[in-house]
Amino acid sequence: MSTILSASCLVYRLLLLSYPAELRHRFGEEMVEVFADQMRDEWTQHGPTGGILVALTAGWEILSVAVPCHLQNSVVVAATLSFVSSSALFLGLFRAVSR
Repeated sequence: MSTILSASCLVYRLLLLSYPAELRHRFGEEMVEVFADQMRDEWTQHGPTGGILVALTAGWEILSVAVPCHLQNSVVVAATLSFVSSSALFLGLFRAVSR
């Protein structure tokens, strides 16, 4: 369990990079501690299923908190739209050439 907990906390710490810097610097260590406590408790009570549920909850939190925080930044929105439109154009061009 300790290896899985350590690996999960490392992945969670990396996922915290998706949060805005100010939020991450202010609450990051506490968020990792809470994640580790939840993971340990759920794993003890429910086994791997509990650990998976904690990981899914953390993933949902990133989608529902971190992503909207970044969408308030116009540079991020412009870069995202540029990436999506460039990808769509590339796929369209690739499909037209491959026919």
